[in-house]
Amino acid sequence: MAIKIHDPHDRLFRNFLADISKAKVFLETYLQDNIKKQCDFSTLSFKPNSFVEKDLKHHFSDILYSVKIAGTEGYIYTLIEHETTLHKLTPFKLLRYQIAIMKQHLDQDHQTLPIVIPLLFYRGKKSPYPFTTDILDCFENKELAQEIFLKPYPLIDITVIPDDELRQHKGIAILELVQKNIHRRDALEFIGDIALQLARQLLTHEQFQSLLYYISQEGESKNFEQFYLTLADALPNYREDIMTLAQQLEHRGLQQGLQQGLQQGLQQGRHEEDLVIAKRMLNMGADLNFIKKATGLSDQDLLNLEV
Repeated sequence: MAIKIHDPHDRLFRNFLADISKAKVFLETYLQDNIKKQCDFSTLSFKPNSFVEKDLKHHFSDILYSVKIAGTEGYIYTLIEHETTLHKLTPFKLLRYQIAIMKQHLDQDHQTLPIVIPLLFYRGKKSPYPFTTDILDCFENKELAQEIFLKPYPLIDITVIPDDELRQHKGIAILELVQKNIHRRDALEFIGDIALQLARQLLTHEQFQSLLYYISQEGESKNFEQFYLTLADALPNYREDIMTLAQQLEHRGLQQGLQQGLQQGLQQGRHEEDLVIAKRMLNMGADLNFIKKATGLSDQDLLNLEV
């Protein structure tokens, strides 16, 4: 992406730091020693990309380099804060731009995230820089952020939780049981759990309807008609809802069948018409390759016409 330079600060930094020899001096001066040791500056190259939003161009400039870091492809991203208006959420902006760089890297068919080393260059009037460089300080509750932010997230893997344990989860039990077993069990096996949830008044009318619709659309059964009848017998207060949904789904299935049949019929009609045209062209002595291109018929179709 070509960068249009409108700001003199942006122009100045790019004219200097796009020069790789000067960029090396800059990075070797300011990178932390432990990071610098892992960077192969012989691979350093300037990337003419900018990730700063248009409305912030007068507040920030940025410079992106690619470089081998610990033997893998990585980036060094420098954000330059050059307006006198200070931004206490700058660490969050830096994180957003780092993620944008990672996304661009993945879009280039890479399979893993790259290391993106951030730097902030400040030239404001207030000295020293008055804000934090720690993104955790941007949270209202820093202690809670330290426990949660960028930590491994909880995994709810219902595929390994026993059904009996899921049944103890009260109002969400049937949701989890159906999600876990929708393709593992016949729909008839859900009836007991559905009835139990309703008996315990753990399902609203709308939840019951959406659950039944989901099972009907996504589930598997040797006999869905038996599923509806058995469910209606087990839940007489819901018989009308159950049978209404069953009729709606049956009607939809018939409509889909009619549409498929109509489409197949049209395709068959076109095929037969092409055969008639091809037969006429054969009788007129037309070239076989020309007939194939004109009608789209196969070699076998033409062979059958010649017999």
